[in-house]
Amino acid sequence: MHVQGYFRPHIDSTERQQLAALIDSYRRGEQPLLAPLMRIKHYMALYPDAWLSGQRYFELWPRVINLRHSGVL
Repeated sequence: MHVQGYFRPHIDSTERQQLAALIDSYRRGEQPLLAPLMRIKHYMALYPDAWLSGQRYFELWPRVINLRHSGVL
């Protein structure tokens, strides 16, 4: 939930509640990790933050694997 603080100045209370609900749903095992991760990455694209962008947690798979599955390799 700490990551939500980086978006506080940019997203409204409804969006914050939706993100919190998505994270909580993942925590309860109702959603895959990809669900909150995609929402967070969407906000990272809209509201870039150098520290967040440098976190490896947001890149679940090594770039080589992503390229292989995309047909590039």
